[in-house]
Amino acid sequence: MKLSLKMIAERLEKKAGILRFKDIYSTIRLERPVFLNDAAQLLADTLYIASIEEISRITEYHNGCALIVSGVQRSEPADAYDAALKSCPAVILLEGTLNALQIYELVNEIFDYYDAWEEQLNRIQQSGDGDAALFRIIDVSQDVFENQIRLCSSLDPETDLLNPLRKGSYDRRLTTEREPFIAFHPELQRRIIVRNLFAGDSIIYHLVLIGDRRSFTETDFQFLELLAEYAEAILRREYGIYSHDTSALKGLFTQALEDGVWNRPMLESELSRIRWSSDDTFCVICAGLEPAFFRTFPEIFAFAYHGQTLILANITRSPDIPDRLEEIFRSQKLCAGASNPFASLYQLSRCWRQARTAFRLSIQTQPAGKQANLSAQTQPSGLVYFRDCALYYMMDAAAREFAPEDLLSPVYIRLREHDRMYRTEYLKTLEEYLLHNQNAVQTAAALFTHRATIIYRIRRICEIGRTDLKKPDELLHLTLSFKLARLDDPARPDCPDQ
Repeated sequence: MKLSLKMIAERLEKKAGILRFKDIYSTIRLERPVFLNDAAQLLADTLYIASIEEISRITEYHNGCALIVSGVQRSEPADAYDAALKSCPAVILLEGTLNALQIYELVNEIFDYYDAWEEQLNRIQQSGDGDAALFRIIDVSQDVFENQIRLCSSLDPETDLLNPLRKGSYDRRLTTEREPFIAFHPELQRRIIVRNLFAGDSIIYHLVLIGDRRSFTETDFQFLELLAEYAEAILRREYGIYSHDTSALKGLFTQALEDGVWNRPMLESELSRIRWSSDDTFCVICAGLEPAFFRTFPEIFAFAYHGQTLILANITRSPDIPDRLEEIFRSQKLCAGASNPFASLYQLSRCWRQARTAFRLSIQTQPAGKQANLSAQTQPSGLVYFRDCALYYMMDAAAREFAPEDLLSPVYIRLREHDRMYRTEYLKTLEEYLLHNQNAVQTAAALFTHRATIIYRIRRICEIGRTDLKKPDELLHLTLSFKLARLDDPARPDCPDQ
């Protein structure tokens, strides 16, 4: 590993007193040192070690060179060596009796130390252990930083160490900044350095260095940036679905959806690049979130399609991905429609229609007060599967030829007219009664009333509706009528959730 002179100085100071430090090239990294010997010119980008007696021979300093001088006595007048080192761009003057050979060995030990650290980082990065590798590179870096270093997840801000900072002026930097920055942590009462870790355009983790043992130095930023490079390489490997151009794959999917035509050889080739197979089990989701939101999920391919986002979730690769997406949509207070699982990617068109239909019906059939056009606090959220709203789809298809009103049960219509005329709630009672399998006790509990009241209402419902509530076809027609009415007008006055 190449080191800056400042990195070397901070470690060297623990074993040898530093009288003077100067470095006008703070960003230049140097290889292991060489002895000055009889050289009169210091070559560019080279680190030299010399005794105080040798520096008088130096006649020229090239850009990027650096010098470590041993054997300087504190009692010696500064002007004794100032003249000789005036033109030196980077120098460390060491106090004490250590000679040039001893300093050479100490500096090489510093290089050995950081080389060993870099070797560990490389080994862990190449292990392919995913998120576990991230935490391992943190563990092997604790001694390097001396201060405590933490890895915080941006996907769980409620339990995040950085949560107190998200409510203040640092919130924007925690979501956009690509360079390390210093912040003051109000709960820890300490300064911290934060480096956001990106996978593509999304922040997945934050590296946090806590100043709990010593003050921060310039090298903390340099080493944190180096550590971040390894961490982001691990993230790119773990979440590498977008590490290459996927426009061809998007084009193949779009062509199949528009024309029903598949370029199978090209599709199989593109899928292999993201370690997928056309025979995997998939689920298609229709949602309103931007495709970029899903860039960090290796089991998801998402792209914009006709004003919505088509999310292709690979269940074979990650069986729990539907549950994870369910949590995401609920946390975002968003609703999404999902197809039934399918075992071949070539069924994409059919399953997209399922997902799009489930998305539409999930909003259309929501009770009043829970519709998607209301506030984020009241709108429906989570995944709605096509299999769970297939009945609504069948009714919706039937209602395209006839108005939903034309398909309602005569019993339903009689009760609705009675409720409107006399301001009763027999429809509400009947719907709860049917939902609870005609159990008067459970219906009473749901409506917060007495069982005798429910029994009286059911008797009146039978009289007004001219029914005995015993014929299976009539009960089915009534149940469908309630759903048809909601499909026709989610905000209808007789909706039981009103």
